[in-house]
Amino acid sequence: MVAAVIFAAAVRLVSCAPAATETLYDMGAEGCLVGRSSACLYPAAATNLPSVGGYSAPSIERIVACKPTHVLVSYLADPSLSNRLERLGIKVVQFPCERLKDYAPMRARLAALCGVRPKRVLAVVQKSPMIVAGRETLPDDILAEIGCANAVTNRTGYFVLSPEARLKLAPEGEVDFSMNYDLTRLGPNLRGEIERLRTRLKDIKDVKDIKDVKDIKDVKDVKDVNGYKDFKDLNGALFRLRLWRVLAGLLVGAALALAGAVLQTVLRNPLADPFILGISGGASLAAAAVLATGLVAVGSFVLPTAAFAGAVVALLAVAAIARAAGGGPVTLVLAGVVSGSLSSAVLMVVLACASSRTLQSVTWWMMGSLQTAEPASLAAAGACIGAASLVMFSQSRALNALALGPDLAQSLGVRTGRVLPLVLGAASLAVAAAVSLAGIIGFVGLIVPHAVRRIVGANHRALLPASALAGGLFLVACDQLGKLFGEVEIPAGVVTALAGGPFFLWLLVRRGRHA
Repeated sequence: MVAAVIFAAAVRLVSCAPAATETLYDMGAEGCLVGRSSACLYPAAATNLPSVGGYSAPSIERIVACKPTHVLVSYLADPSLSNRLERLGIKVVQFPCERLKDYAPMRARLAALCGVRPKRVLAVVQKSPMIVAGRETLPDDILAEIGCANAVTNRTGYFVLSPEARLKLAPEGEVDFSMNYDLTRLGPNLRGEIERLRTRLKDIKDVKDIKDVKDIKDVKDVKDVNGYKDFKDLNGALFRLRLWRVLAGLLVGAALALAGAVLQTVLRNPLADPFILGISGGASLAAAAVLATGLVAVGSFVLPTAAFAGAVVALLAVAAIARAAGGGPVTLVLAGVVSGSLSSAVLMVVLACASSRTLQSVTWWMMGSLQTAEPASLAAAGACIGAASLVMFSQSRALNALALGPDLAQSLGVRTGRVLPLVLGAASLAVAAAVSLAGIIGFVGLIVPHAVRRIVGANHRALLPASALAGGLFLVACDQLGKLFGEVEIPAGVVTALAGGPFFLWLLVRRGRHA
């Protein structure tokens, strides 16, 4: 080892940053690790730790189950993940280790966090007389690279060190830098020399454990060493996380299933889906804009609010286009397709110009995940979905008549000019709230109404409540199924797409045969 560990038992780390994981093992502080992301595969011993899921979007439930005091993340981490962990009392430490100059500060922060003090080593360039390297020299940089501290801290450059000054410095080891070549011309030999220095350092006797944390100097995170707070209510925290996730699944699934049932009736098209009106495209574009501009760092409420606003704007634009084109269900569908295509095109432009971090965040959000649900967003989305559901339930009789066609429904006394905008607006509001809460989750509004219709029939007084219940349970089941794919948690939107794709093709073939 090249360092001494003092407070490793007080710190419990979950690492989602591969560079941080490797560094902890390199400095001998692997005892602090209690979990890692699926990308932390080196050294091989790290794979024995519990996995918390993917690299940029790990599972919060799995992280909390590891009972960490700190979570180490990279610059690609989703900001909403950090915000949620901080609110749970878990500190998040980010390591933007993109360049070589970032490595030494990262190592110093990790050393202080884990209670590891680097060895104070004397860099000897010449033995007689003794010439040593001070700060701002190549040996000083190499010592930092291999996790050691230069014993000389108050001088720069190379200088002669007297025996008295050597005793006063009291270094814990010496490294011979008097190599058989010019230090200024290392060239491609640098990496090999660093590895040889690592081997030499193994012969330096380990220093004793530090007794006082004040011995660690010039490191910002020393205060974090004593910041350990045990998770007294681990079961309660896990219960709350899972409760929010289940409630989100029930709300989103119910909203999408209700909207799908209504749209299939109003448009008289069994292939109709809640996202056919271009709502998802508007929500995706707004979310990508917020992530690309960095506004998401303001708070966790920004992303769902922007997604909801984008969905509402897309809905109003589709309604305006359809009204200008003469109205009617077919015109509304065509306007939705056009709006969705335009939103997708602009979204691709945003993604093409976005940074890698923005690209990761937008891609994950578009997959549709329930783990970002929180009480505030649940309350806001629940209020919108509840209001939209009441409107759709109240129009059950009118929807039964509309299933026969608008002309026949009007002859039965249904005021189609008022009912159609009302139920379409309610369905769109429910979908917009669902998108703002969980991202893009497709096919729930296609699969569930068809399955329920086969069980309870076409009467909307029974069809709508049954669809809402079945949609919520179906999405919760898909979310749970996504946790069974090994280390990486598959988002619920991906699972519904895997189930919905074949179902859509079956419906298409079945409709063609009966045409």
